[in-house]
Amino acid sequence: MLNRLQQEEAISKRTLHLTANENIMSQLALSFCSSELGYRYHVGSYDDAPDLTKAPYYITHNLMLRNLPSVFALEKIARHFACEMFHATYCDFRPLSGMHAAFSILLTTTKPQDTVYIFSTESVGHHATLSLLKHLGRKIQFIPWDFSSCNIDLHAFASLVKSHPPSVVFFDFGTTFFPLPLKEMRAIVGEGPLMIYDGSHVLGLIAGGQFQAPLEEGCDILIGNTHKTFPGPQKGMLLYKNSFFGREIADELFLSVLSTQHTHHSIALYLTLIEMHQFAKDYATQILTNREALAQALIEEGFQVHNSQSHKLALIGGPFHEECALLHQNQISTNSRKLFDAPSIRMGVQEATRKGMKEREMIRIAKLIRRCLDGENVKRDVEELLLEFSTTWEGNIYENMHLYRELAPCLL
Repeated sequence: MLNRLQQEEAISKRTLHLTANENIMSQLALSFCSSELGYRYHVGSYDDAPDLTKAPYYITHNLMLRNLPSVFALEKIARHFACEMFHATYCDFRPLSGMHAAFSILLTTTKPQDTVYIFSTESVGHHATLSLLKHLGRKIQFIPWDFSSCNIDLHAFASLVKSHPPSVVFFDFGTTFFPLPLKEMRAIVGEGPLMIYDGSHVLGLIAGGQFQAPLEEGCDILIGNTHKTFPGPQKGMLLYKNSFFGREIADELFLSVLSTQHTHHSIALYLTLIEMHQFAKDYATQILTNREALAQALIEEGFQVHNSQSHKLALIGGPFHEECALLHQNQISTNSRKLFDAPSIRMGVQEATRKGMKEREMIRIAKLIRRCLDGENVKRDVEELLLEFSTTWEGNIYENMHLYRELAPCLL
């Protein structure tokens, strides 16, 4: 079995990952995922007391724990950068995943029989939200979707809100192609209902200022996982426009669905936030440039392409499951699913960009996809392409280490 796992790992390294929902961490962040500190509890927040970056122990909710001062010191830096990048006043890193973040925030901001607006799965909704809300006993309304413009039907939304006032409007993206008219939606619902934006797919683009900033455009809470366009571990984040409200929810979460936040993954997330504070704009800009280059190259290869303003695109039409399987057989990883009620092969360029690929490589990738779907075996050419890009976006930053000496001396 160990041999099989090692073989699986080797195959993954030789695969061109174009899935829209995955990414890779820096080597430094990855190294802490196997840290001894992963066995130790990291509970609460540095807000709980002023001396958690120094104290040998601390008490939270009447529980005394051995302290991890360096972890709290790093968290303090990461919180500052997260609030700056996402225009938040308070953030919570304890959720273990994007779904855990969604469950946590819906559980604590709504009550049984509250009306929650979400996307349908036929539009852009997440597959798990409907079932989750039913289990929680919430009433559900679907946000009207205009398939011709691939965006919200504001007129229909305004009409629906009059007859079914929302407690929460939850933008539960299962896929994110375009910005939403958030300011207009806030004007429609008024100041009372909460607006919660799931930024899992585009969190890295938001951090880099290359997508809409939900907390600046009317949303109260931004949630998301941290491993798609944001190149961190598989964790979750909650970011709040109002710090008092954020702290209030944080206390309630500790008493219900959050305890330890998996210290090893938290450290990896903190380091990624520090990295992204320096590199997010350049990284996000190159993602969008690469997505456009790949879209145009695929069109030139004869494909029908559904483009976007995010990191992803889709090939429309054709036997999508069969074609996706053929790509997988040639070590090109994509997803096949229905998008906007059309069979599609969904792709994202965030990981290829993370490896250092640019416009020229997008043209090569489009040609590889064309040859593969025409029946040619392109495994060797895929592997040759990947061998040219064995580093990640940040280059030699970890060899120099000056960034971490300035910001996190407790770890160095």
